[in-house]
Amino acid sequence: MPRRDCCVLQFAKLPELGKVKTRMQPHLSPAQSVLLHQRLTTYTYACLAPEPGWDYQLWASSEPGADFFARLVEPAQGRVKVLAQRGADLGERMGAALQLALASYRWVVIVGSDCPFLTPAHIQRMFAALQQGSDCVLVPAEDGGYVAIGAGRYAPDLFAGVSWGGATVLAQTLANLARLGWRHSCLAALPDIDRPEDLQQLQELGWWSAERGFTP
Repeated sequence: MPRRDCCVLQFAKLPELGKVKTRMQPHLSPAQSVLLHQRLTTYTYACLAPEPGWDYQLWASSEPGADFFARLVEPAQGRVKVLAQRGADLGERMGAALQLALASYRWVVIVGSDCPFLTPAHIQRMFAALQQGSDCVLVPAEDGGYVAIGAGRYAPDLFAGVSWGGATVLAQTLANLARLGWRHSCLAALPDIDRPEDLQQLQELGWWSAERGFTP
């Protein structure tokens, strides 16, 4: 697939005390929650951004000049754009980003920053599904949401009426796709890291152990 046809948009919140990974508390302190969010965001970026098969954009929940995001993309020497999310809720923000990106790219994949198990191979399979005729492709999360969504077209109703952060996000999105009449496909579900019980998933990365807890 030509590089100019594909773009990955990583969505990430500014790592502010008391505003990220709040569902981890009080199991983790507010400071540990910020460190976990920073590590997850950085890991996702380091895993997916360098791949040559697509362009990459980082969509931040703050103005693009925020120090954390500026430092993150600095080694890319301008290859990775940092853009500010716009919208009242996550659906509006993803919809605006998707619509803008599709003006320049044939296929777009949006990823969150909460799943360190999402690999370039997953993204490649998503773009392949879109190239083969799917209008939308998703990587479900094990908790009922999704960790990535890709599309080759845009409609406001794609993200309408979804209870973001709940266990029905995937089901509501699939219902929206059915109403739109879009062809869609789903990859196997992956775990994301939102709640204390999810931390054990990080053992294989060396970020968590029963003895030491979370290791910054």
